[in-house]
Amino acid sequence: MRPIQLDSWRLTPATRQGRLLAKGGGIFTVLVCVLHIAIGADPLVACLAGLAVIISIYPIAIHGFLNIGAVLIAMVGFRYVGFPFFAKLTMGQPLDTYLLDPAGSFWVVLLGLQGYLFAFSVASNLPVGRPALKLVTSNATLARISFLAAIIGIMANLSVAFRAGEQYTGLTVAEFFVPFLHLALISAIARVLQATEKRRGLDMWIICLLIAEIAFAMVKNSRMALMETFLCFIVTVISFEAKIRWRQFLFTVFAIVMVIIFATPVFLYVRDSRDDLSWTQRIEATLEMVLKWPEAFAEYQEYRDLANRSGWHLNYYGSPQNIFERTTLVNHVDVIKAGSDIYGPVGLEDMKLCLKRAMPRALSPDKPREYSQGSWLYEKIGLSNQGPFATAPLIGTGYAAFGWAGAFFYPLVLGLAWFLIVKKISGWHLQGNVWAIYLLLRIHNQFVEGASDAYVVNVLRSLPQDLFLLWLIEIFARGRFLHPWRKMAV
Repeated sequence: MRPIQLDSWRLTPATRQGRLLAKGGGIFTVLVCVLHIAIGADPLVACLAGLAVIISIYPIAIHGFLNIGAVLIAMVGFRYVGFPFFAKLTMGQPLDTYLLDPAGSFWVVLLGLQGYLFAFSVASNLPVGRPALKLVTSNATLARISFLAAIIGIMANLSVAFRAGEQYTGLTVAEFFVPFLHLALISAIARVLQATEKRRGLDMWIICLLIAEIAFAMVKNSRMALMETFLCFIVTVISFEAKIRWRQFLFTVFAIVMVIIFATPVFLYVRDSRDDLSWTQRIEATLEMVLKWPEAFAEYQEYRDLANRSGWHLNYYGSPQNIFERTTLVNHVDVIKAGSDIYGPVGLEDMKLCLKRAMPRALSPDKPREYSQGSWLYEKIGLSNQGPFATAPLIGTGYAAFGWAGAFFYPLVLGLAWFLIVKKISGWHLQGNVWAIYLLLRIHNQFVEGASDAYVVNVLRSLPQDLFLLWLIEIFARGRFLHPWRKMAV
């Protein structure tokens, strides 16, 4: 991959494939925008949505598709407006249908995306010195990293799993280290790719890690954990090959479709009873419903009926669509904006609660466990009983806190902090960089849909803790402390 050339604020496109992806996406976006207007969408709303999509893919044209920051900006644009931009068209629905304030909501999203883009531009040109973690090229070192990360990840996952089905009152430190199982899988795949000169991406150790990942995803009843298991494989292969092949693209699309069509009914069915199940019972119940998929799907169809979900406010597609709702954050912004316009901004109270949430439980034992900033925010705007972990994405949270200024400065300030920390830990380039691949998969979901508390917690706790543990893993993996496992790389 040709390196990025920096000259003050001027940037040179990094890869031909990145430029082609951006150009193709831009042309396609304009076409979809015209089609939305043709089926009755407000031209202003269609243009705002199209502009937001184009802004979000611009960094890929400049930095290439293997830059963490560019990928995160593209994901923000896709989740807020890109997905509904195309999904609404396939359903024959104009963009401005089923929204309380269509033009206002898309203006808020566009402003927030500009905040993210400005944060990315500043972070790109702000020197932070060399990354704290060095690039790993040795197969032996990759093997040790995989083994050490697997120990940490499995112990953390087991600690969380043993608490399933019971009220836990102790410290919850283990939850921060659950994703280290991803690092074990990423490092193992990287080692095999290098050892076989990219001819093979599987061995028995990787298969064991995949089984562990899928099993713990069942325990947590988490579709995102299941999705990230597939992403570990596909992102690592793409990053080490430095290009996207058609079979990789098709495999990714297939994995997403399988989660939407197959896994969603199963996981939602088990979710209704998971609080009373132990970790082994959760795995058993999930496997049982895989075999009884028609029954789970029938339950899912009933769940989609609005009549059975009184008070549900997310209805951008005319009826609840679950995955579509979680992937259409402009809908959440619309609801938050409408409520905030009625009840007024929450102001500094939002940030005070964020700082309290970031405090370790040892220093703040009275802070609630079943709490999220999103749930608190929905209460403030008159929408109670939305669940303990309701999604309130950062752009919407910023608007609820400080209006239009908050919609821009929340992504700018908090997004900049994330960008700089990740840049210092691993650098931004994914090519051949297991640390960067891990951090991308570690933060991507919360970066896109996380509320302000998720950002503050990651800045003050999660990412610094990750850095310390990753640094320890690197020291042991590069040293001579683990002689018995040196043969693993052979």
